[in-house]
Amino acid sequence: MREKIAQLALLIVAIITLFGCSTKAPVAPDRVEQGDYTYLKEYMRWYIEKEMQSEDIVGLSIALIDDQKIIWSEGFGYADRELNIKATPHTRYRAGSITKLFNAMAVMKLVEQHKIDLDRPLVTYLPQFSIKSRFGSTDDITPRNILTHHSGLPSNWLDRMFATDPIRYDQIVDKITDTYVAYPPDTIFDYSNLAITLLGHSVELVSQQPYTTFLQQSLLLPLHMSNSDLDTRLKGEMASKSYSDNEEIDEYAIGQIPAGALNTTTLDLAKFAMMINNKGAFRGKTVLKSATLKEMFCVQNSNIKLDLGQKMGLGWFIDDKILPDKQMLYWHSGATVAHMSSFMIAPESKLAVIVMANSDSSDSTKIAKIALQKAWELKMNQKLSFTKESVSSADFEDTYATVAGKVNFIKKSDKHYVAKASNKSFDLTLKRDGGFMIEYLLFGFIPIGEDTLGTLTLYAKDIDGSHILAIEKDHHNYLIGIKATPKQIPDIWHNRLGAYELLNNFEPKRFKIQELNLEIEDGFLVAKIQSHYGDEIVEILDIINDNEVIIDGIGISKRETIRIKELEDGSTLLLYQGLIFRSKQKNQ
Repeated sequence: MREKIAQLALLIVAIITLFGCSTKAPVAPDRVEQGDYTYLKEYMRWYIEKEMQSEDIVGLSIALIDDQKIIWSEGFGYADRELNIKATPHTRYRAGSITKLFNAMAVMKLVEQHKIDLDRPLVTYLPQFSIKSRFGSTDDITPRNILTHHSGLPSNWLDRMFATDPIRYDQIVDKITDTYVAYPPDTIFDYSNLAITLLGHSVELVSQQPYTTFLQQSLLLPLHMSNSDLDTRLKGEMASKSYSDNEEIDEYAIGQIPAGALNTTTLDLAKFAMMINNKGAFRGKTVLKSATLKEMFCVQNSNIKLDLGQKMGLGWFIDDKILPDKQMLYWHSGATVAHMSSFMIAPESKLAVIVMANSDSSDSTKIAKIALQKAWELKMNQKLSFTKESVSSADFEDTYATVAGKVNFIKKSDKHYVAKASNKSFDLTLKRDGGFMIEYLLFGFIPIGEDTLGTLTLYAKDIDGSHILAIEKDHHNYLIGIKATPKQIPDIWHNRLGAYELLNNFEPKRFKIQELNLEIEDGFLVAKIQSHYGDEIVEILDIINDNEVIIDGIGISKRETIRIKELEDGSTLLLYQGLIFRSKQKNQ
């Protein structure tokens, strides 16, 4: 009996640890004067400290801007835990992909000077640009569809993306000539660090200045961002350390500077927000013309069905579902080896939030969203309210190529499916408002469903002849997969089955690949990829010819080509976006 009581006590402690918190959120006062942010600060301090404890976030800084004022800035935890250095608003972090906003502004500065036309071919400004295509001419790849992530270019050049000695941004263009675009331009959102890097290289050539010099002189200096730079490394007295699994790790250098090398602080990014709130001017000087900002904030992809309503401006993600009455919010997040950041701004209400953290477990975007919504309620003296939208789902019993790799859906009834991906299995149950809720069992018997997974809804539908898989969460729809069909596998590919070792050196442990295996599973040719941590993902491969396959799926990092090279010693190489895998069995 004592053993059962002890086991029950341990179980209760585990559940409390996972789902509960010993402190309650501060209670909102009955009345608040419009623009009084006292309660916001109290609530966000409670929320951030709770998040940091539950998610092992070591250090975090936040800034809230109302028009031309920083109404709150604060640091939490440690910039350097070993040396007991606290995180502050002056702590320097890696901003990651927030850099892309500055790259977009650099392009638009050249547009203002009539040196770049957004709709001319990229090759006009980057003459070395050459890449293969199965969709006709690559002249339809332009600065405009690069800025909206609709160029069709592959998502990444992976070799030494983060490394002690990374490949420089101006060397990438010469490395991609033998690879292929993934999609025809202007057909689907496909987030691409590679495309942004190439566009940044063109900025350097058109401006006739080193890329970092042009951005420093045209943007950072006019914005008085004195604690910011575009260095490949994060350095300086106020630079934060990096943490993963609550342990300090190395923050490796970034060679693809236009896509993610900005080092900055929340206070410096606050100046960027003030410029936007002031229609392009900062401290009496024009940084960008108001018409330029207006064009950057225009939705560019409204006619692309496969985007499922996701809106893109020129460099900006656009959201009309975070604030009421479809008020537009413009944002971008960033991630490096361990640093996570988010920048959100609502120009109509002139509110902005910046969150930066030094731990790879942090969800800076979630924190920024909550802070912005709370600030909006207090400024507008109005409560947020949203109407839940229902979704309808087609039958999706079949095999899909998804963002999580190969997934088999088994239909148990009209209201119940089982999904199997690699070595994981999930139950799907029909929700009242349509779509299916994902459930699994904690400890094998405690059902975890909607309370933990939020409003996540899975559904399938037909779009333009494709049977796609999507999720709806918090009023947003995201494309995650497409129905896969087995094809006959030629003998030449049967002969290539087996284990392959990665010849590249991934210095950050979180990116390390232990092994790749080519196998046949359920009639599909698949690549089973084992990570350094023992996780496995199974990618379906679509055979194009004797020497090329495509990673099946739809969206980011899918439809990209893996090429084969046979060596004289009898071994086989798999070539993918700068990565080289060599067959093991023929090399031993």
